[in-house]
Amino acid sequence: MSKNRLAVSLPGLELKNPIIPASGCFGFGQEYAKYYDLDVLG
Repeated sequence: MSKNRLAVSLPGLELKNPIIPASGCFGFGQEYAKYYDLDVLG
């Protein structure tokens, strides 16, 4: 299996995936759970 190439390392923060949903456009995210696996979002 290949290494995750999207991983981002910031001082004090390690993100597996740099894509982070914003609350203004994403709400609490539960509405999108049936369309997208929320566990893969950073």
